[in-house]
Amino acid sequence: MKSNQIDLFHTLPFRKALLFSALSEEQKHQVKKGMHLIELQKKETLFHEGDAAHAFYLLDRGIMKLYRLSAKGEEKIVRIIHPGEVFATPLMFLDSKTYPVTAEALKTSRIYLFDNKIFMDQMRSSPETAFKLLGIFSKRLQTLVSDIKTLCLQDASGRLIGYLLEKLPDNADAKSRIELEIPKQVLASHLSVQPESLSRILRSLNRKGLLSVHNKVIEIHDVQALRAALEACDPLQCRGC
Repeated sequence: MKSNQIDLFHTLPFRKALLFSALSEEQKHQVKKGMHLIELQKKETLFHEGDAAHAFYLLDRGIMKLYRLSAKGEEKIVRIIHPGEVFATPLMFLDSKTYPVTAEALKTSRIYLFDNKIFMDQMRSSPETAFKLLGIFSKRLQTLVSDIKTLCLQDASGRLIGYLLEKLPDNADAKSRIELEIPKQVLASHLSVQPESLSRILRSLNRKGLLSVHNKVIEIHDVQALRAALEACDPLQCRGC
């Protein structure tokens, strides 16, 4: 491990990861002792569903997908991981010590591995840190609940429009553009729609003059109209979410 890695916690991806904000400088120093760098090429797997879970991870560069396979062998994407996001952390606190999903790189990715035991030792030695961490996980839980509500209460068009609006810059108010970081098939799975349904919705939005698609680039012609279209989407009843 390179000597300059001692400053990693001050770099942007680590600053974005709220998990580490609960740690003191000395605790960060201890956690670094169990840190390893992993580099994956596109389609390489970090871990498989059912593998022993001894670590959690922070994505430094690239994009990862977490997915499970259905009984029919169909891939269901649980989460898309972007730089600065930490994943596989809840397993530190569960009796089950195997990964419930498979993690695969969607493009060349750089990941930091952290040893669960070393991190948990810092929690056990400091109740104050443990309570800070509890607050961080509570915020994360609120985000997940919001995501579940979105899946349950919006139809497929609403989920897609909501996703596109989230990708826009904060000051977008007229025209804008989005470059998709993931393949459309992956996006469809992420939004819980079939790929053909995603294409049909994009064509419908194009006919309405809201957007146009050029390979991986989506041109938003009227941001305000797109927001209005989201409000007009009929909610669905939540069944089994």
